[in-house]
Amino acid sequence: YLYQALIFYSAIRTRKYFDLPTPVAKTEGSNGGSDAAAAAVAGQEDDAVKSADLWIKRLRYFARFIVVALLLKETRLVGDLTAELKALVKVYKQGFSPQDGDDWDVVIKEVGAFVARRHGTGPTPTSTCST
Repeated sequence: YLYQALIFYSAIRTRKYFDLPTPVAKTEGSNGGSDAAAAAVAGQEDDAVKSADLWIKRLRYFARFIVVALLLKETRLVGDLTAELKALVKVYKQGFSPQDGDDWDVVIKEVGAFVARRHGTGPTPTSTCST
């Protein structure tokens, strides 16, 4: 099933299902205070919330894809996906100032630690069992 998942996630990436517009940082200010302007701002806020939700789905997709690639020992693909995820997290954090931004940084660090450990360059876990 892992190989099928890899093919599925690769197809999603190839077909660019999660290509989203870059979020625009929120700015303070008004456009004259008219009702039409207020409605436009409210519509933009709704779109921003929907866009933020899509960005979260996109980041989760990348995290799942990385896990599958790690389990299948697709080292090069893991590196590519991790670099792309890192760039996406940066854009996500700048555009939405989300509460979960730091959590995504932790995800990236954990993937890096896992890859380093798999290659024998990371810390070795200590064992509490004696033989």
